[in-house]
Parts: sequence; structure tokens; C-alpha cells
Amino acid sequence: MTKALMRTLLIFAAATAGLPAGAEQVNEWTAAGGAWGLYRKNCSGCHGFQGQGIPPVGTPLKGNPFVVNARAEDLKAVVRNGRKGKDKRYGEYLKDGEVGFMNMPPFELVILNERELDLLVSYLKGGFQRGEFNQQ
Repeated sequence: MTKALMRTLLIFAAATAGLPAGAEQVNEWTAAGGAWGLYRKNCSGCHGFQGQGIPPVGTPLKGNPFVVNARAEDLKAVVRNGRKGKDKRYGEYLKDGEVGFMNMPPFELVILNERELDLLVSYLKGGFQRGEFNQQ
């Protein structure tokens, strides 16, 4: 996707969300339908409603060293690009036995836009780790 097309799409997304182009308003509970809503819709089916994980589909996210310690950009890269096979990035965060989990599919821009991804990652690293679930 070209930079011009991406910029046009982001401006359109901001306009349809009622925000000025380039605005970065992130609120865990209200923006983009709420971070909990984004998690519930896109993540809970594999990682559980409270991040406990659903073996062998998805690893636990609450208390997960990768989610807690990695830079937000690295976590966004995993959400955006997925993780698969023996070439999974960030293997240093895998615990014994976690290699049996299924591959994580990539979440393309049609599923999560950049604003939603920022909101979701902020939540995963913040309120989610503090056990703030089911709030809108």
C-alpha cells in the first residue's frame, strides 16, 4: 500500500470517527468502541476473557512477560503480523510448553486500524494487566 493511499485512509478514518486528521485521542474505555470491546471482539476467543489463555489456541496474555516487558511497537508488530511456526519472533518470552500453541493470525488494517491497534496495545500493557475487564 502506498504512503499516499495509507494517509488518505487514515484521514478518512479520522473524519468518520469525528476526529480531526492526525488527532491521537486514546482513552481505554471510550475510544474506538472501548479497549475492552476491541479485546473481547478480536482477542478473547483465543486468549480468554481475562487473558488466561485457551490452550492450545492462545497463550495467556495477563502476566505474560512479552506483553508486560516488550516495547509497544514490538507488541503491535505481533498483533499486526501474527506469529507462526518455528520462526516465531520474541521466542525469548516463550515459557516451557508454550511451543504447542497454535499460530496467531495477522490482524490486517481491515480488522484493526492504527488507532484501534494503539488503543488495544495500550490496554494490554496497562489496565488489562491490572485486571480491568468488562468496562466500557
